[in-house]
Amino acid sequence: MILITLIGAALLVGLAVLLVTAPSRFRVERKIVINAAADKIFPYLHDLRKTGLWVPYEKLDPNMVRNYSGPASGVGAKYEWDSKLKSAGAGTQEIIAVEENRLVRIKIQFFRPFPGINQIEYKLTPQNDGTAASWSMTGAMNIMSKIVCLFMPMDKMLGRQFAKGLASLKDLVEKN
Repeated sequence: MILITLIGAALLVGLAVLLVTAPSRFRVERKIVINAAADKIFPYLHDLRKTGLWVPYEKLDPNMVRNYSGPASGVGAKYEWDSKLKSAGAGTQEIIAVEENRLVRIKIQFFRPFPGINQIEYKLTPQNDGTAASWSMTGAMNIMSKIVCLFMPMDKMLGRQFAKGLASLKDLVEKN
């Protein structure tokens, strides 16, 4: 019994050390080259209504409630979503910075399944005959996200979806 107690205590101490030493911030980024000029891609980034055409999260729940407010695009454009599905959750997005044909920065706040405030950036950079497009997210790692990331790293969770979304954006732009 004492041995089991000591092993349990050692595991708890080990877990505590892992959580304390885990990074307090995360950054996930994926890139793709799209065979089009930045001005052909940019409309799909700075108009939150158009991100639904390529962002994989938008396809998780066809019954998701969506509300848009503010300007149609650019700084101040807002989007709220609410889904009964845990995988889609609920939250808001607001465009907080735009550099025409180069950058869109978004504040994203999650209410469910886990609360959090992060920042999304879409960047466009000329590259040869096309444009390199990147999608990144940065944010703080609270204790709950640190625990979850022990089993499923943030880069793996988000990275797959970012790559899938960028591939969809590439197909969408190159076909139009």
